[in-house]
Amino acid sequence: MTSGVIHRALAISAAAVLCLALPLAFGESPLASQSAKQPPADSPLPRLPEFDANEVRLGVYIPGGIGRDALERCLRWLALAEPQVILARRQYDIYLERVNLLEVETEGQFVHLSSTAGSSRFPALTAEAVALHQRLADAELDFIARITEFDTRFMAELEAFCAPAQVFAMEVVRLDRTRLRCVGIVEHMIVAEAKIDLVAMSEACGQPMEGPLDEISRAYAKVVTPLMLEAESKFRRARVDLDWLDLEITHAWAQGLPNAAQVRDMAVEKKRAHLHRLAQLQEKIARVNADYMSKIVAVLPPDDGHAFQDKYNRRAYRCVYPDPTGPTELIKSTLGASDNLPPNVTEALAIVCAQGMAEYHVSNDRMKQRTLLWEVELAGSHLYGGKQLWGDDMRVLRIRRWETCEKLARQVVALSAGHMDDRHSAAWRQYLDTITSQLANHDDGWPEST
Repeated sequence: MTSGVIHRALAISAAAVLCLALPLAFGESPLASQSAKQPPADSPLPRLPEFDANEVRLGVYIPGGIGRDALERCLRWLALAEPQVILARRQYDIYLERVNLLEVETEGQFVHLSSTAGSSRFPALTAEAVALHQRLADAELDFIARITEFDTRFMAELEAFCAPAQVFAMEVVRLDRTRLRCVGIVEHMIVAEAKIDLVAMSEACGQPMEGPLDEISRAYAKVVTPLMLEAESKFRRARVDLDWLDLEITHAWAQGLPNAAQVRDMAVEKKRAHLHRLAQLQEKIARVNADYMSKIVAVLPPDDGHAFQDKYNRRAYRCVYPDPTGPTELIKSTLGASDNLPPNVTEALAIVCAQGMAEYHVSNDRMKQRTLLWEVELAGSHLYGGKQLWGDDMRVLRIRRWETCEKLARQVVALSAGHMDDRHSAAWRQYLDTITSQLANHDDGWPEST
């Protein structure tokens, strides 16, 4: 059996476990739709390759070992000399062998637990199903403890041949790896801004946390990593606790107990408390990300900062960004070609555009705040009753954003009449027509269709 087939086979059965475990829907595993093949019983189990730790492994919520990309990032952060790199790679091969042996040793257990829980023996939530899910959760924790032990040993081996300055950098390496092991909560976060890891995002965007960003990344890691660990711990406890609470409700009503309504109400309150704690942590992480994002942008060159902020916004608030009717690029092009304009017109345009963009950013911030409020509410209840109100509010805020853009466009057109070159003049008139059309035809089902 190849390792890829093993992962797919377990993904299907684990999805069924999660359906039983969380009737309030923490969310579906992205691996749940993949197909599985069963090999002959006597097929040998090959050595398993390594996987990055932020990948959901085996369809259940356990991290893999340190991946090759993560190793290269670690070596770069530590600024190791060539002899040190050779030693580090040698220790990594030993580390990887330990992880591979652990995977081979435990995969049969995960196959059995997840496939049994996913079978037709449990068409509804039963005490047996919940107990089996508890066993699966315990097995996950045991696996994570052993992976953590291997990680700790490998980090200590690296540190043993590091110079004092390099040892200082080990702290960020350790914190980064700790966050990557938090695969459970990251998979099920509802607050999108909380799912972002600024260090990982900066690496992916080709903007590594080095040079002027080193101090910021270190401070960020120290603040966000404990929150991620706390959220991961609470998520893992909540998975099984919510099962038992649902079972209490089911049992009370099925047995016709006289206090069934009271049992239900108490269980519902306990469930809300679980979800509320997770929602609060997601909100805290989101606000930490937003705070440190502004610090990162402040030290980057303007173009790099704007590009990085744009990528962040698109990931954190997909219903707000990108704005297809935003004026940013048109303003940049216009002001960049203002040499041929009279000085007084150029100055007036710069003032109008600055004021317009400030108002535009305020509109975006209001949309972001409303979306964060909705996502936190949803994370704390897993009930969609507030979605309609959120949608109504967002449509009003989008109209306000369009009105801001329309006001700006009209001011630019009026100021530049007879002065601006034909290309930019036509572009602003077309932009004004687009905004006016959007205001006249704004009932397009957004943001539900987003």
